[in-house]
Amino acid sequence: MSSSTALPDFDSLSNLFIQIGALGSPSELHGTLCGFLTAGRRWSTDDWLKQSAQLLDIDVPESAQSKTALAQLYDVTLRQLEEGVFEFTLIVPDDDYAVAQRSQALGSWCYGFLHGYGMGGGQVDENLDEDARESIQDLSRFTQLSDMALEEQESDEADLMELLEYVRVVAIMLFTACNQQEQPVNPNRTLH
Repeated sequence: MSSSTALPDFDSLSNLFIQIGALGSPSELHGTLCGFLTAGRRWSTDDWLKQSAQLLDIDVPESAQSKTALAQLYDVTLRQLEEGVFEFTLIVPDDDYAVAQRSQALGSWCYGFLHGYGMGGGQVDENLDEDARESIQDLSRFTQLSDMALEEQESDEADLMELLEYVRVVAIMLFTACNQQEQPVNPNRTLH
């Protein structure tokens, strides 16, 4: 994959989706990608373009702009997950959108994450610690956010911000738990 520095934002991906006739949400696609990567799987550029086209119910993008944006989404997302909590960003609408729209997008992101985690063969079993299993259950509950009627109240705004931060941290925790690299053992190393 190519290396890019900035994660596409919700609005730019929404505009791209409109241009290419995509069905689906930038939040759900990003969640699916994050879940798949969390399960320990990776796609080649061509496979990612095919998979994203399938998820968006479109033909494989042929324009350079579409390919670049989707490749950038993949590359930066993987890099952010690998770098950890301070770098990782969820693709959801910003504060200019109503709380209800943002909570719906967060619910879509969580749905996508669980879908991608399952696609990648991620398991919810004894290989995950109890905190990780509970976090996956929380994400499952958060998929229902799209059905909640939130209003523009300060308490709803604060609650949504807490949920966004919680989901962000959970995604990194799960990625770390499922993508631990075994350290090679050096038989010549001695402890003093």
